[in-house]
Amino acid sequence: MTKKSVMRLFFMSVMFFCVSPVIAGNILVDKKLFEKMYQRQTLLEKKIEKLEKEKRAESRKKSTSEISQEELEEIAERLDMVETKSILDKVKISGSMRTRYDNFNYDTIAAINPLTGTPDLANQYDGESNEIWSNRLRLDLRSDVTSNIIFHGRLSYFKLWGDHNFNTEDAFDGSYNAASAPVSGDLHVERAYVDYFIPETPLSVTFGRLPTTGGPPTEYKDNTTRKSTWPMLMTSTEADGIIFNLDLDQWVHLKKSMLRVAYNKNLQDYLKAMAEKESRSDDTRSVAGTFEMAVPGINNSLFWLSYIRVYDLRTVPEKLIPAGLTIIDKPKNSGDFDHSTFHLQFDNMFNTGIDWFGSYSHNEIQASKRGTRIGVGGIPFVELGLYSDNFNDNLGQYMTGDAVYTGFRYTIPVRAINYPKIGFEYNRGSKYFMGGILISEGGEITNKLGVHGDAFEAYYIQPINQKHMFMRTGAIYIKHEYYNPNLFFGTQPESDMTEWNIYSLIDVRF
Repeated sequence: MTKKSVMRLFFMSVMFFCVSPVIAGNILVDKKLFEKMYQRQTLLEKKIEKLEKEKRAESRKKSTSEISQEELEEIAERLDMVETKSILDKVKISGSMRTRYDNFNYDTIAAINPLTGTPDLANQYDGESNEIWSNRLRLDLRSDVTSNIIFHGRLSYFKLWGDHNFNTEDAFDGSYNAASAPVSGDLHVERAYVDYFIPETPLSVTFGRLPTTGGPPTEYKDNTTRKSTWPMLMTSTEADGIIFNLDLDQWVHLKKSMLRVAYNKNLQDYLKAMAEKESRSDDTRSVAGTFEMAVPGINNSLFWLSYIRVYDLRTVPEKLIPAGLTIIDKPKNSGDFDHSTFHLQFDNMFNTGIDWFGSYSHNEIQASKRGTRIGVGGIPFVELGLYSDNFNDNLGQYMTGDAVYTGFRYTIPVRAINYPKIGFEYNRGSKYFMGGILISEGGEITNKLGVHGDAFEAYYIQPINQKHMFMRTGAIYIKHEYYNPNLFFGTQPESDMTEWNIYSLIDVRF
């Protein structure tokens, strides 16, 4: 029974006991008194009804609040999952981890140091390093920002076991690939660039730290697909710049045909405005034009032509100067050079299981007529330029260099052992080939493509897991005809050094 019903029963009882005697005695009830009692009853009923409504509303509010809290927690959890998935969908992460063992054997080098004119004892190798272990980690990033804006990145480190310092001949972009020098365990930004495809046009723009390392035919030895734009013999060093791309497929009806124009800075002297006028250097810049396509009628092939003009190469860096000698004065740059490359590549030729490639590069060097003057106590001792010096009176001379690089890989058709592969490579660089500045092998301690002489390599690839893990064992033999401990400065000294590199590595993809 509700409170309202109880109150009604109570008032009716009161009225009954009050009114009944009056009626029984034939006495009429006071009209005003009855109206007052009725109004008071009505007022009390309304107050009770109002209190009951407020109570029900409060009860519903409390119940709704409790339900909403539970729903909010569930919704928040679902939103976290959706947001996390959205982020992961935006940035795709993959990578590889490599552990490598190397054994090096060197025969005596008979090289003349152009700084001193005597045998270079500091760079005289005789003996072996029979146990060198290293790790290489790569984290590849990709984000499809929109349908026509794509970000690519690669974080890398390459480190010798138990070592924290590895001397490099130089440390500026264009002289070596920092991610491939075993300096430390710190992650290094090897690539970070954006591809922007201009809507409704065959044009696109690439800008940032460009994909200029580990190009064709590196994918053969790495047992993967093509991961870079530029062929190895053209360049394999880090470069910051911008590339304009023109897709020619629809225009010339050549499959995978692309025309590119690139500009990048190899060395930027950003402090030159603060330095003394005589110590300032020109910025090293390069402009490149490239064309590539698939060979007509042949699937999985690559035809490449390119031309690079490099302006204002740097002068001799101080770290190359022997103790006791100093730079007395220097020009603003060492000169310019041109570099042309042809590359041809076929995967699984005629379904034989054979992959083949061939590259040829030609460079022309115009050295500055003035070199870097080095001496003691302000008295010049030697003047060094690009592959030239004052001892040989060849400063400012015109020089040409060439290199060839070829090889093959064969897939053994045995399913039971996951289709292993064997491969062979050969390359040769001439006396004035600029391989030392253009090429730095990714994850290889020996830069065989930068040598002035002959290099041979044979290897065997054994897949452990067809997609995710493989082992490679190989041997590299190099016969140097020239060896310059000062990068590309000074007349090229002859050398009879030979070296062997036996290696084994295991690579895991994820």
